[in-house]
Amino acid sequence: MNSFFFAIAIGIAGVVLFNQATRGDETAARLASIAAHAPLMRLSVICTLLTIFNALILAVTLYALARDEDSDLALLALACLFTAVVLNAVLAISLLVT
Repeated sequence: MNSFFFAIAIGIAGVVLFNQATRGDETAARLASIAAHAPLMRLSVICTLLTIFNALILAVTLYALARDEDSDLALLALACLFTAVVLNAVLAISLLVT
């Protein structure tokens, strides 16, 4: 349960840090803001990576706990959570590239 709350807290912190580091209306202003706030951007990336790894840990833990009751349902939950992790990783990479 603590891991779930940790994931939420780190996710919110990462979003707040990212928004602070990328203020600006135009692309040039956003890039200048990122250059000026490099430590905030680094912390945002670290928070995003922690969120991704924590979601993987939660997915595997849920599978381990649920497979004794219903292995098919546990596998479906693992697949859904893994898909969410992959989508989160793709989103994080796309935010860093743009």
